[in-house]
Amino acid sequence: RSRALLALAAIIAIGGALRFYNLAWGAPYFHFHMDEHYVFGGADLLRDSLRKAALSGKFFMYGPLPMYLVNVVRWAYEAMFHPLVLTVPRDEIVYMVMGRAISAAFGTASILVAYAIATRIAGRLAGVFAAAYLAFSVLLIRASHFFSVDMSMTFFCLLTWLALLRMAERGTIASAVATGMAFAAALTSKYTAVFMAVPIALAWILAPRRPGSLQPYGAWLRWALRGLIVPVTAVVTFVLLDPMVVLYFEKFQFDVRTQITEPLSGATRPIFFAHFFDLAHPRLYFFTNLLWWGMGPALEIAGLAGVVWLLTRRTKPAVLSATVPIAYFLIAVNTVAPFIRYAIPLASALTVAAGV
Repeated sequence: RSRALLALAAIIAIGGALRFYNLAWGAPYFHFHMDEHYVFGGADLLRDSLRKAALSGKFFMYGPLPMYLVNVVRWAYEAMFHPLVLTVPRDEIVYMVMGRAISAAFGTASILVAYAIATRIAGRLAGVFAAAYLAFSVLLIRASHFFSVDMSMTFFCLLTWLALLRMAERGTIASAVATGMAFAAALTSKYTAVFMAVPIALAWILAPRRPGSLQPYGAWLRWALRGLIVPVTAVVTFVLLDPMVVLYFEKFQFDVRTQITEPLSGATRPIFFAHFFDLAHPRLYFFTNLLWWGMGPALEIAGLAGVVWLLTRRTKPAVLSATVPIAYFLIAVNTVAPFIRYAIPLASALTVAAGV
């Protein structure tokens, strides 16, 4: 155990250094990642009012949790030093480094969660390998250098994964509440995290205390009611974190339709999707380009082989863990515009699969 923990500490230290290195690169310009502008801009508007932020263009394209976090960091900075003036380049750079440091922190913390997941599935050695694969994956290091919502969503998806493994093992109310809260945090970062509903549902089905016979029917009713703990906790937590979805529901629907579902399904064709217009096989593109270059061929192949191994092992933790990348892939591949950032959750899951 001590050797594994020492190795993990070294991996986290190196992985963290790679993620926090040179966070000011390219600042104060937003051109290197199209999403940074929207997340920073939304955060700045939230400081004025929820209404002003919610009614701004494309606000609901992403969740507000990372915006809240950068506002907390900004408040602490301004309390200790001076107010940021976002028309002054020096202050703009400071602001961007604040946001990017949050992404780097989530990216670094993900290493620890990957270790915990793989350890629960196949032991400490698997955990060390999974942590190392995630720590040194090029795509995940790159994503940690931008203040987008991807690394926060990925971290909370991994945390949800860990929580649902515990729920499947124990079936307790506490484990269900923890799973629901982690799931809500992932959704409040980016709505794509909805894919985690699949392994969550399967985890509850496999959890203890499920009736073993058809009768009495009351046992099934009690089991079903207990199963509502996760979705109810998730909904309540989500609304508490993002009340704007309820308060400005029509604007939420409009942004999701015009900025997410319509362009990604091909119903509309915005000009910034132009480089995908001649892409014949978007599904294969994940494997032949995004993961190939984002993870490297060897790690990608090891991750895919790991998913197969998890399915064949037929233990609860293994089967549940295999459903995580499969569920995400089945949702993500329906896009006509497979941007590199869409491979981040899949790459994270495959590093765990490769480790085990």
